[in-house]
Amino acid sequence: MVRNIRELAAVSVDTLLQYRALHVLDESGSISSSNWPPHLTGDFVSHLYEIVLRKCKFDRLPEWLSKAKELRMLTLQLGVSQLPEWLNEQTFPHLMYLDLSHNELRNLPFALAAMRELQHVVAQHNPRLTAHWTPHANSDDPAALCRYLKQYVAGDTEQQRHVRVMLLGLPMVGKSALLECLKHKHQSIDTRRAPARLAHARARTQCPIIESVKRQVEYNELRLHGVDELHCQVTDPPGTPCHTCGASSYEVVPTERLSVEIGFASTGDSQMAAAVRFFVSAENTVFLILIKGQGLRRQMDQAETEHEVCESEKVAVSWLSYIQEMVAIHRQEGRVILIGTHRDRSHSEGSWDDDSRSLWKLHHKLSLKQSRHLSLSPFPLFIDTLALQNDRPAVWRAIECAALELLRDQRVPKYINACSDEMELYGNNAAAPKYCSKDAFLGMHVFRGLHKDQLLSAFASLRKLGYIIALPSGDPIILKPRWFAAAASITLSPEPNPETDGKTRTVTIITARKRPGYITRGALCDQLINVKAEAWSHLEWPVNEDEARIQANQLVDFLLDIGIVLVDPASVSSSAAALAQVTSTDTFACSSCLW
Repeated sequence: MVRNIRELAAVSVDTLLQYRALHVLDESGSISSSNWPPHLTGDFVSHLYEIVLRKCKFDRLPEWLSKAKELRMLTLQLGVSQLPEWLNEQTFPHLMYLDLSHNELRNLPFALAAMRELQHVVAQHNPRLTAHWTPHANSDDPAALCRYLKQYVAGDTEQQRHVRVMLLGLPMVGKSALLECLKHKHQSIDTRRAPARLAHARARTQCPIIESVKRQVEYNELRLHGVDELHCQVTDPPGTPCHTCGASSYEVVPTERLSVEIGFASTGDSQMAAAVRFFVSAENTVFLILIKGQGLRRQMDQAETEHEVCESEKVAVSWLSYIQEMVAIHRQEGRVILIGTHRDRSHSEGSWDDDSRSLWKLHHKLSLKQSRHLSLSPFPLFIDTLALQNDRPAVWRAIECAALELLRDQRVPKYINACSDEMELYGNNAAAPKYCSKDAFLGMHVFRGLHKDQLLSAFASLRKLGYIIALPSGDPIILKPRWFAAAASITLSPEPNPETDGKTRTVTIITARKRPGYITRGALCDQLINVKAEAWSHLEWPVNEDEARIQANQLVDFLLDIGIVLVDPASVSSSAAALAQVTSTDTFACSSCLW
């Protein structure tokens, strides 16, 4: 066993030729591709049956490995993010065991499936692996991943075409307007007849909107990668005024669980924290950070005069920091596009040139904060969110470019895309159940004909892409995320604000007069059932009152599961009482009312 560069350099060719194995565990972190001894490469490793490389500082697999034609066992725990094309049957015809654990791989090469002697592939502790690999890579069955690999490539594969798009920004900045514009069918735009701008009522969004939007790809490079139609799950959380918690008014506190002890300070989407937090860490996410571009130069000049940071910069920096933390925690990849809105008003005021330069200046500041796994688009966009003919294509082009970076080399079994397509349609079926047990879910027609390994991969992909939600308890499965997000956001909805709500009829849970912030289960169910406004149509309460109450009670259990509402210990007779035993007279603490 070699443990550092000094010991490695001391291994002579004669010594190496006496052995069939080379084990290198670089505890000191001193061994890299640049200082690997040249006499331990090429033909001098061709006789080895086993090579183990752990913790060496390699940014990629060393080329000399391809000379070890007699290998039976190969361990590569190097923290690399890509594998070379020469890791295949032709290079290693006798390889039986391959350990790729403790790396940063997103995908495994198809060529492994064609290696006839290969029996075991280990890929644990690869936190960035695409979701369909993870059930098998993390399985206790040592043959699971190799078995899946050979079945995976034996079937039809295609390019992944599903991404999530999340809109982030302050109230009335134009998020919902942009969503409506993006949804507008391209072929319906007739420049001779249709207006240049989409008609849209600028009312504040009250609950998270989750829409499936399909786009016929126009970016040639993305089409060359096999994506003719891009499927986007667009999430538009409601904008709300900023709240303070003793810190900066614009600080985002990225907490996984809200409770009475934890405050939430937001850059404008406080309801997103619990209601839509399942999607912040979704696989292949494009984040659109929207700020008001109109008057940006004036805003930045005034802030500079006062030796402060302007509101738009605080918002953009806070969202970028929040996204970076979520991407790091969940080991995902993301792309960010900075968008300035109200370009039409900036033109009318004659400040477009100055505002545009200020937007580029802000974009440059943000680019200095980007990370390896969360990068900023090369340029910002300054748009009119309702412009169909010019700005809409510009936004879609930026999304397609970001999608190309995220989806590059992401081939998946065809059934992964097929299951995702089916769940898109399922979410639009008002008559379909909103939730069910995991066993019932895996028995749905969507998965007909799939074997156990394929079911595991399909479930993991649907969950990570945000088409379903698996709560912390594991059962049941939320089949309509937009229903759950809407219901959850009601309990987090702040008090009405005339400055941002305008004429919008807001919905807020009314808690006990004598105990503000507390409410009984029965009263909470009653208020939820009575929310029937058009803005909350995603709740889809049954006409039958008994069925509606059953769903409302189940919903409360879901909210308890993720900590949006909390059981008041004083109202529960036994400290060991389970959530399912909470009665209609038990009292909950409502997180939004305790900020």
